[in-house]
Amino acid sequence: MSTPLLDVKDLGVEYRSGWRSTPNRAVDDVSLTVGRGEIVGLVGESGSGKSTVGRAILGLTAPARGTIHLGGQDITHRRAAERGDLSTGLQAVFQDPYASLNPARTIGRTLSEPLEVHGRFGAADARTRIEELLARVGLPADAIDRYPSAFSGGQRQRIAIARAISTDPALVICDEPTSALDVVTQARMLDLMTGLSRERGTAMLFIAHNLAVVAAIAQRVVVLYRGRVMETGTTRDVLCRPLHPYTRALIASSPVADPLRQRKRRAARKRADPVAGREGTGTAPQGCPFAPRCPHAVPTCRIRRPAVTLVDGRTVACHLFTADSPEPEGATA
Repeated sequence: MSTPLLDVKDLGVEYRSGWRSTPNRAVDDVSLTVGRGEIVGLVGESGSGKSTVGRAILGLTAPARGTIHLGGQDITHRRAAERGDLSTGLQAVFQDPYASLNPARTIGRTLSEPLEVHGRFGAADARTRIEELLARVGLPADAIDRYPSAFSGGQRQRIAIARAISTDPALVICDEPTSALDVVTQARMLDLMTGLSRERGTAMLFIAHNLAVVAAIAQRVVVLYRGRVMETGTTRDVLCRPLHPYTRALIASSPVADPLRQRKRRAARKRADPVAGREGTGTAPQGCPFAPRCPHAVPTCRIRRPAVTLVDGRTVACHLFTADSPEPEGATA
């Protein structure tokens, strides 16, 4: 197997509310990979640590432990001043299209900055490159002389994508890039990003809580809960045949338009997550964080951390899938 473009191993990120307080583990021994040209979805409910993983990869949050390798280079503890050479290989698209652009700069100035910083284009060539980028993301050439206030949220996100791909990065971290957009604009953004990945060979770590969005763009999925990886596998396997009880609860909580299907999902959610809202109570740090909510939990789940087990070509961290435990009823439903 070829070396992955991004290789995150045993990543831990901790926060303190005060210098004497006990650190809160926002990310706890997370391991994941992204291959060259691959789109991997990182999913989980709010507070699961998805964005923190992305920020650690981008160098915006300092890891407490673990390693991050990009293109074979260890970038785990590189300071901001040392990460300048990474910006051509690593870029980001953030959630809020209204906050991601400087309102005092024209679009042309915003897009020309990364090109000029890396000395790849002169002023004239940079303008030509910017016009090409704008055309690629579906915006007119005259957008180059306009300010962000002249654009809608979807158009601003297109500009943010153009900025991210301006240096032809190998990897783009996409942190909820479509969550602030309407459904129609979301679909257009997903088509755009999929096309760019296919044409340019750009890999993406796509962070989202909307499973339908992830299903439309990602080849593989990593499921995160309270800072830990619960399950990984191909998008089809994880979303169509979930193994971990948390993955099944997460899927059951996703709304659908059909009232009958929604009623069935509501019933499935109650079975999969009968005590929602009690997460964390009665569970030792080394136990499974989902144990207080899990209908299949046994005493071992609360006191011993489940091993990562390979099942049908994917991984799952659950005591119900260890060698000495039977597969739970409905695990492949």
